[in-house]
Amino acid sequence: MIVISLYIFIGFIEYIRLSNEFRERLRDDFPYHSHLLIEFSLVIVLVLFGVPLAFVKTFLHIKTFFKNIWKKIIFPFKLRKFAKKLEEVSDEKSRKKSADMLLDAMKEVMR
Repeated sequence: MIVISLYIFIGFIEYIRLSNEFRERLRDDFPYHSHLLIEFSLVIVLVLFGVPLAFVKTFLHIKTFFKNIWKKIIFPFKLRKFAKKLEEVSDEKSRKKSADMLLDAMKEVMR
């Protein structure tokens, strides 16, 4: 019983946190539906799916956080590799081949 009431409570909190801007966009997207029907459907969806949506949102925030940290850790190594490739490009005699090497080096940094 406590789990069910907690589930409903979290869904209701998510409903309260829903922004007015999102509600206005819903009303603009569905102009022929009554506002009461839209609000009622929001309550039902967020109470039923509020906890799974909160888990998904938390997972996505954590995933983005670690992805950004990984990029910040790896970036100096990519720059060092890019500097080595630039030295190879400057040593190359053929302009076409050096341009291709430069583009490849830039692509590796951007990944």
